[in-house]
Amino acid sequence: MNRLTSEKILVGAALALAVGSFAWFGGPGASPGRSRRAAEAQPRPAFVPYAPAAEAPAGLASRMWHSPPAQARGTGWIYDVFTPPEIYYDARAGEFAIRPESSGTEARALAAPAGIELVAVKRALFPLQLLGFVGGEGHVMGSFENIRTGEVFLAGAGRKLPALGLAITNFTVQRRPVPIADGTTSSQWVGRAGVRDERTGRLTLLTTGERAHTDEWVAVVALPSDGDEAWHELRLGEELQGAGQTYRVEALGSDPPLARIIATSPSSSPPRRLSLAPRPPRLAAAPASEE
Repeated sequence: MNRLTSEKILVGAALALAVGSFAWFGGPGASPGRSRRAAEAQPRPAFVPYAPAAEAPAGLASRMWHSPPAQARGTGWIYDVFTPPEIYYDARAGEFAIRPESSGTEARALAAPAGIELVAVKRALFPLQLLGFVGGEGHVMGSFENIRTGEVFLAGAGRKLPALGLAITNFTVQRRPVPIADGTTSSQWVGRAGVRDERTGRLTLLTTGERAHTDEWVAVVALPSDGDEAWHELRLGEELQGAGQTYRVEALGSDPPLARIIATSPSSSPPRRLSLAPRPPRLAAAPASEE
């Protein structure tokens, strides 16, 4: 069989296959029932009516999440599994801390008071305050208060205070305008004193009618056993004794106000670390009415 004959045979077979497929799948005159019978021959999916699942066997007790236990730092240190605490960086303390929860404008303590409460965190007063002045033209002296001892004394320019490490460099009295309640201004005499820190050389200006502060922060704390009006100011590292405990300030933060205090006592080991936020403001009790 030569090559030409083989090619003719292959072409004829292809044409015959094409014609057969056209007639079977819907060519002119094809029977509609044939395609329907072919489709019906395919297996159909089985549809089962919906039936609710059987109820859990009786006797199985329902289980619920247990309340989170308090941590070692106090009852306030409780956070649920799905809501992490908000963490911020305290630049003054040089470390990360947990931001206290708040309700409106009131912050609550993060830890149990344990005999001590944080009232506020504020800037420390300068150790010398100018209260006023006495004297007349050409000879005026200032009235100063030693914050550490409560002593009030008169002094002028050139006075050194070795106990405080300070020196009064100058003192002047000037007249200046001062705003008053009705929106107008009035002039009055105001005393000013320049004070130099003998150790650092830093100058501080004191003015009558104004409280001078330092850059240092202090914790104002209260011991409930001493009553509501007994407040104490503690700087970093300072200690306070009360209710059989020794409280030492370990770190202070101003935004938000926060104090970390180490509490130790002869009966507790190891020391407890308390992280306190300012307690809610307390309203003054109304005076009793007389009948």
